[in-house]
Amino acid sequence: MYLVLVDYYSRWIELHHLHSTTAKSVINFIKATFARYGIPEVVVTDNGPQFLGEFDQFARGYNFQHITSSPYYPQANRQAEKAVHIAKRLLSQDDPVRALMLYRSTPLPSLGQSPASLLMGREIRTTLPILPRNLQPKKVDHNKLKATDNMNKQKSGQTFNKRHGARQLDDLMPGDKVKIRTKGQLSPEGEVVRQAGTPLSYIININGTEYRRNRRHIFLLPKPSLDPVLDIQTSCKETKDPQPAESRPTRVTRPPVWHKDYIGLKTRPVTHLIKREQTSI
Repeated sequence: MYLVLVDYYSRWIELHHLHSTTAKSVINFIKATFARYGIPEVVVTDNGPQFLGEFDQFARGYNFQHITSSPYYPQANRQAEKAVHIAKRLLSQDDPVRALMLYRSTPLPSLGQSPASLLMGREIRTTLPILPRNLQPKKVDHNKLKATDNMNKQKSGQTFNKRHGARQLDDLMPGDKVKIRTKGQLSPEGEVVRQAGTPLSYIININGTEYRRNRRHIFLLPKPSLDPVLDIQTSCKETKDPQPAESRPTRVTRPPVWHKDYIGLKTRPVTHLIKREQTSI
């Protein structure tokens, strides 16, 4: 078991092998990380048992905001999931520590800066040759860097949505009747209580029990009409006057280019040409 920490700003990754997955073991490693780099303002984790109860007390004692991603939706913590993917590739190398060092000193394609330069303000010395002047501290334009990062994230999001056919879901209001999906199964009918603290996350009340789910796992039920007679008339009208089916566009057929050598191709169809050849044979 490994604990992976990543800085949202610099993409600096901390990787630690855990002999125990208890909350105390996780908190001790995070405390050591905070002692090196300082305490962040916000820490985003998943909903593992290590990050509940005792971890919340640790967050209050060290004065940082603790946010957990939506249950059954790890995609909400995208940066951490990407860091886990990178950490798995690093651990598959012959020397994982050296691979981690090289990752930290390699410029990011989207930002043009390495995690080391963004976190420390300078490059770190590795086994690769480097000029001494490149190890000197450099000033980074944080406003320009942030604008570039936001633009790259928007492009990546648009590409992902286009590839997977994603669409914008409607917002939910308190009192809406919904069902939630958990492990491929739909729950009984519930009701939206309020919006949770995390983005696109809601609190749903089902049979007296409250659940927190991402909007992707919530299905809005249609609202009943106040005039049932109007619904019957509308359904009958739709049955009598169905919408005409859309016809498929016709395809224009053109003879192949190699038929240009035949005489009379411009005045005779291709079928006549084939028939004439068969007759001559």
